[in-house]
Amino acid sequence: MARRQEQYTIKGGRDNGKTFLLTEMPADQAEQFAWRAISAAARGGLNVPAEMAGSGFAGLAQMGFNMLMSISFDDLQPLLYEMMQCVVLVPDTSKPSVTRPIDREDIEEASTYFKLRAEVFKLHVGFSKAAES
Repeated sequence: MARRQEQYTIKGGRDNGKTFLLTEMPADQAEQFAWRAISAAARGGLNVPAEMAGSGFAGLAQMGFNMLMSISFDDLQPLLYEMMQCVVLVPDTSKPSVTRPIDREDIEEASTYFKLRAEVFKLHVGFSKAAES
């Protein structure tokens, strides 16, 4: 089975109408990401029950995207970068199969990064439109 994918279009602001393709991480990478995030959250003082610690993205789903707020920036920065590696730009929505890596000039609003990372998180925990199909 192929990794899940979802197109996401920004609504509002200077990035209004820009479309991105989000792709799920390979299973081994997703598991390691979840371990790093849960471990960093626990080091940051978040109470992480033992059963959640070993449950990968399912545990992250229970804690929610906001649990990333408990992680120190030094631990968070590589996780944020890794999430954006799941995102490519769809420059022309009439040709959705044509994508390219994001360039710094492609995103003009800081809030767009937050929206994209939240959608990547949802894609991995199974709460996305892609997971419903």
